[in-house]
Amino acid sequence: MPARAKVSTMNVTLQTWTLETILAWEERQELCYEFDVLRPVAMTGGTLEHDRIRVNLVTELNTRLAEKPCRVQGNSLKIRATAVGALRQRRFRRG
Repeated sequence: MPARAKVSTMNVTLQTWTLETILAWEERQELCYEFDVLRPVAMTGGTLEHDRIRVNLVTELNTRLAEKPCRVQGNSLKIRATAVGALRQRRFRRG
C-alpha cells in the first residue's frame, strides 16, 4: 500500500478588503488593479490599435443611440458588481 503524503499546515492571515480599503490602497499604486473578491489583481494596459477600435466603437454607438435612453460608457468607469462583490476598473495611464 503506498504511503500517504504528509500535508503541512500553514497559518496565514488574510487581509480583509472593504471597498474603502481597496480604493485607498489603489490611489497609492502605480498600476491599475481590479478586485476579484479575494485580492487585487494587476490589470494590463491596451495597445494603441485597441484604443483606436474602442474610440471608433464608442463614437459609432453614441451616434446611433443619440435619441435613445441608452448611454455608452468609456473604459474609465468603476463598476461594483454586487452579485459577486467585485470591483472592476480599466484605466489607461500615460507613460
